[in-house]
Amino acid sequence: MAPVAADRSTPVKSLARTLALLLATSVVRVDAAVVPWLYDVEVPVASQAERQRAARTGLRELLVRITGMAELPANPEIQAALREPEKYYGRFEFSMRSRPGRSQVSGDVDSDAPEQMVVALHYEPATVLALLRRAALPVWGADRPTVLVWVAVEQDGARRIVSASSGDELLGSVRSRARERGLVVSLPVMDLADHATTPTTVWGRFWAAIESASARYNPDLIVVGRVVQRADGVWVSDWEARSAGVASLSHGRAAAAPQAVAAGVDTVADALAERFAVGGRLDAITVTIRGASTIAAYASVLDYLRSREYIERMEVKAVARDVLTLHLHSRSSVAQLEELLSMGSPLAAVPVPDGQPTGSLEFAWAGDG
Repeated sequence: MAPVAADRSTPVKSLARTLALLLATSVVRVDAAVVPWLYDVEVPVASQAERQRAARTGLRELLVRITGMAELPANPEIQAALREPEKYYGRFEFSMRSRPGRSQVSGDVDSDAPEQMVVALHYEPATVLALLRRAALPVWGADRPTVLVWVAVEQDGARRIVSASSGDELLGSVRSRARERGLVVSLPVMDLADHATTPTTVWGRFWAAIESASARYNPDLIVVGRVVQRADGVWVSDWEARSAGVASLSHGRAAAAPQAVAAGVDTVADALAERFAVGGRLDAITVTIRGASTIAAYASVLDYLRSREYIERMEVKAVARDVLTLHLHSRSSVAQLEELLSMGSPLAAVPVPDGQPTGSLEFAWAGDG
């Protein structure tokens, strides 16, 4: 039976809202990882003549990644950009990729399946960010929390865990949707160390065992999914997430097979974007950075700040010994900017001394120089 389209209904959306609340109130430090491919999109094509269409499709996917919005609004700036997508990418390359046919459950590969032509497009960050600012849409930077996904599948009374090397369709669905949303997602490799975690452990959501097994991957967020085929052939999934050391969440449900897995990825992406995407009023926030005591360190600080998508511009207000004071212009709140600048970076937030302006931030620099 063909898979049923995923239903992103109220229970599933409630998971995203609950996850967003958990993340917003969590005091757990998010280490994050820089997504190096954030501005690179691959689009399948029938021929090289389809580059214009592919560029439009790729730009739409990219804007979903950068805004964190699963669906783009009917914004005139965005609509104009999609009519002329060639203004937003700097290079492209056609290539042939294998397109193996796979069994939905067993993962068996059809070696006779044809290859697929794809065009890889690299979009220019500065041009894309300028578009989003003109359109007044949120910007979610390349520093993104890492997510470990445990998925248990049940069919015909048997259960298994989808591993990073299983090669089945559900693994592909997790990876492809995570890439579309710009998420750093991994699955357990299920080697000897992981085999102590059984399908029953994941299905029953025995969180103590799951968190213990997840520690080696050092994720910012753990997501557990259960995917089951009902007697009528329809696939159903439900999801639960936990930020390390914080109480678990309620879960939602969605009809599907691979689409249900993709819907689970969407709930996580929606919640993370709600916390980390920046889209408020542009304001100047005073930031003091200590520890940049050489010219090289000073340059490294400025280069690092310039590379953050959520900082639209900055002004150096004062330099004294190893203390650098700046005005950072961002659409984030002060608290959000503090967290974003601390995510896996050489900047460590420190308490603001008495006498500093309300709403200012202070960091210690531990980077190069």
